[in-house]
Amino acid sequence: MTPARLRLGVAGAISRHVVAQVLDRVYAIDRKMQVGIVGGSAGDLAERLEKHRLDLVVSNADFSGELGVEFRGRLAGTVPIEFVAIPALSRRVKRFPSDLSGLPMLLMAPENPVRKEVDLFLCRHKIQVSVEAEIEDFDLLHLLARRGQGIAALDSLTARRDVAQGRLVKL
Repeated sequence: MTPARLRLGVAGAISRHVVAQVLDRVYAIDRKMQVGIVGGSAGDLAERLEKHRLDLVVSNADFSGELGVEFRGRLAGTVPIEFVAIPALSRRVKRFPSDLSGLPMLLMAPENPVRKEVDLFLCRHKIQVSVEAEIEDFDLLHLLARRGQGIAALDSLTARRDVAQGRLVKL
């Protein structure tokens, strides 16, 4: 008997930790499932999904409405976003979020839905940050945060291990 196969598309802005959680759930259903993972932009993944070259797409944006009635988007879960920094930089933040003003920030690209939520949070609290870098790749954002190049808004799954080991501090 041939094992079931899942063709999974992953948008570039999705953390590998989120993908690992999806894989854990897939393998909980069928340990012998063969999974092929393809990365790409939302547009590229939508096109592959529409042509039935993918079975499922993990994205932080719902593009099912653009594909027609036979496609549905589902919110499979949410992952909290945390502001984190290396210990030396975190000591400059005594009062969160007001002390973020003027500190170097590492942010996702402006069109990213997580970035839009971060921008709304900062705007609501009247925080003017110094954008050190705008990055499309979530894992690169994580790496730069660990190198101390700025405060980053990371998903809790990505930040968890570094926070537990003291490499990053949740603000």
